[in-house]
Amino acid sequence: MTSGLSEADTKDDYQEAHALRSALAKFGVLISIAQARDVTRFSKPYAIRTLLDNYDAGHRPITEDLIRQIHQVFLEEIIAVSENSNRIKSLL
Repeated sequence: MTSGLSEADTKDDYQEAHALRSALAKFGVLISIAQARDVTRFSKPYAIRTLLDNYDAGHRPITEDLIRQIHQVFLEEIIAVSENSNRIKSLL
């Protein structure tokens, strides 16, 4: 039985999870890749809120502004991953 995911889908999912994990870490929220992968199918602001609710509850108010800040860092992280991936492909 197969999962229906291609190798590219799995790689993209991992890259998104890594970017989410990295963005949250910059705000002091430490999660595993598995925890980040659990929410990659959601919109990223919703995924960020879910991760904050689950792994940063009580440490600070979870505001729309906080979610926007983390989302911005996520976008920067995912763009950097994409640019690095394209650079690597150009070397092959």
